[in-house]
Amino acid sequence: DHIQWLGSTLDMDTWYRKAKIYLVTSSYESFSMTIMESKTYGIPLVTYSMPYLELLKDGKGYIEVPQGGIQEAADAILKLLNDNELCEKLSREAKESIKPFMEFDHEKAWREIFDEVISPKTETSHTDISIDKENMKLLLETFGFHYEKGVEKYRDIERRYRDQEKVIAPVKNINSSVLKYLLLCATARVDIKLTGSPDHKLTVISCDSEVKYRVPEWITKNNQGIVDGYGIVFESNTGKMEFSVQCESEGGFDVWLRGVDYRNNQGQRIPIWINYKNFTINGEEIFHDDTRISHDKSYHFQKNVKEKEIITVSVSWYPDGYQEPPQK
Repeated sequence: DHIQWLGSTLDMDTWYRKAKIYLVTSSYESFSMTIMESKTYGIPLVTYSMPYLELLKDGKGYIEVPQGGIQEAADAILKLLNDNELCEKLSREAKESIKPFMEFDHEKAWREIFDEVISPKTETSHTDISIDKENMKLLLETFGFHYEKGVEKYRDIERRYRDQEKVIAPVKNINSSVLKYLLLCATARVDIKLTGSPDHKLTVISCDSEVKYRVPEWITKNNQGIVDGYGIVFESNTGKMEFSVQCESEGGFDVWLRGVDYRNNQGQRIPIWINYKNFTINGEEIFHDDTRISHDKSYHFQKNVKEKEIITVSVSWYPDGYQEPPQK
């Protein structure tokens, strides 16, 4: 009730002037134009730790929390909302700390770079780069942090597929090479559609980072080829998926749980079966028992929705098996 999803806009000036706090939850940034913009407007900043950023090295105008520190970020926001003096202090610091960047002659710097590339003064005119030990330390720590995060991600994927393999191993007629192939291809798919009018629209307001979605033309049409709504296709191979959409008008809201549409070189669809373990809509459990589904044998759910209603879909699954299409 207290959050508005405003979508994209080119009118940044209006929203920067309205903002009381600017939140940055990036894993990393190279420079961050948005931090520079927010400091220009004197907006107090709450940010995940990125000590290597030039814009943050003076420690002014912001509260830093650990990477991934959701609770710490929330606490910092509440602290600012309840402390006007701290907000005003950080606002003044932000405007002051941005001055060196605003006064820097960017055009001159770029011209010098281009001139050096086009017409080097001498063969030995390379700039003598002196390495700042503190900056090098920050750089190495940052590389190490993100390397470990990446390793953890792939370790998690490996563990997940290993667990799935234990479940799938008893399935008959599945050898190890096919099993490995199956695990890579066992992508779950959720199709949603708001029906009733060609003017209907769905807006994605949140979605798991590893979930891909698209709006193919065919999903907007009925069996007669007439546009009768708006649909989105979500896909993931991570074993679970959650997303939220806003219905811009009232109508019928349809959900289809499927397996991936995978075809061989002859264009024949290979039925890849998915065992859906759980399916919820807005926290209400639709089913929680294993339900075996493929692309052509989908599970269909429908409900009526109101204008501006937000629908959250959550599913979890594991790959089951497949069968080859008949040979001609």
